[in-house]
Amino acid sequence: MTDLRKLYETDTVAWPEHQAAAVRAAALGGSHQPFDLENLVAEMEDLAKSLRRRLRSQIARIIQHHVRLELARYRPPQPLAAHDPASAARYQLEHWFPEELPR
Repeated sequence: MTDLRKLYETDTVAWPEHQAAAVRAAALGGSHQPFDLENLVAEMEDLAKSLRRRLRSQIARIIQHHVRLELARYRPPQPLAAHDPASAARYQLEHWFPEELPR
């Protein structure tokens, strides 16, 4: 096992820092630092998958909120004291028998 592979397996902070420095140096044009190319590519692919999942999750959340807002326009308002059984019961009865309850 090479030193970079060992570093990849043992130090989740030092490995990406080393890889970032190696890529940065290579981009500047004068690097002879070794790359852990196999794991670097795997990590980049995993990062892309993770970002894609997070994006899908946020889009789904936005859609859910829009659907809830749209549905809320067509629902009668809920009682403010929904935890109070008497208020909730009166609210339901008002909607079932609106003409028959005393006000």
